[in-house]
Amino acid sequence: MGSPLNLSIIAPCTGRKAWSGPSLDRAQLEQFHAGRGRGTGGSGGSGELPRFPATELYTGLGHVLLRRGIDAFRAGPGSSGAPGSSGAPGSSGAPGSSGAPGSSGAPGSSGAPGSSGAPGSSGAAELTLHIVSAGMGVVAERELIPPYEATFTTLGGRARLAWAQTLGIPEKIAAVFAQPADLRLVLLGREYLEVSALPPITDGTPTIVLAAPSVADLVPAGALHVPLGQAHARRFHATLIALKGELVRRLLSDAALWRRPDVRELLAWRDAQAFLELCEKGSAGLSAGARR
Repeated sequence: MGSPLNLSIIAPCTGRKAWSGPSLDRAQLEQFHAGRGRGTGGSGGSGELPRFPATELYTGLGHVLLRRGIDAFRAGPGSSGAPGSSGAPGSSGAPGSSGAPGSSGAPGSSGAPGSSGAPGSSGAAELTLHIVSAGMGVVAERELIPPYEATFTTLGGRARLAWAQTLGIPEKIAAVFAQPADLRLVLLGREYLEVSALPPITDGTPTIVLAAPSVADLVPAGALHVPLGQAHARRFHATLIALKGELVRRLLSDAALWRRPDVRELLAWRDAQAFLELCEKGSAGLSAGARR
């Protein structure tokens, strides 16, 4: 295939979390981030709370399905197979341990692309996951973060955008998009797309945004919008809230797909119907005209 395949995924946080004990509320989160801005570590009442690798904190079904796909991708031929794959939800060991060499060890210390300790080595397929968090901003997969309770959906438009600026979300998303990739998958809903302000795609990297038809105005120029609704949930035997995770699970679990020498050139990365067909039928169902 030549150079290693590089996938970048941007996913939202979920309301369901692995921790049911005390969590940072909005007022504590404001203190936490104010402390980070002053360089004082940003405790905000989090000092006594456990720290979780970000990907293991979230237990919503869509995220669980996404993690299963990531595990399958990393276990497949040609992948790095490096430590730090997500494994089964909750399987990382004690909360607060990263379960991966090279994890950040402190919230807020990565956020920037490539600093997560994510699997990937020279000559192997690589996948990086960043999570847009309503409490922590843009966090890398293995970044250690405290449990919190926050969501963008209950905030009004101006308050939502102001909080996103406090979290530095637009700047961090721009930094993720500035990193080289062969394929980007964006799984954000309306509120998360609004606060992320995805930049236009100017480097030619296939960028696929899985989102409702109503958010077409938030899909950046140069990206492919794959509109999803109830009909697609029925088609893929998933709930609407878990649909994106199921689609990406299917895609990443198709080992034969990622071994194809023409994987970078597939029509599925440029056409919404072709993308859905690929998710449904797998690489075995690709027609002779599947290349763009």
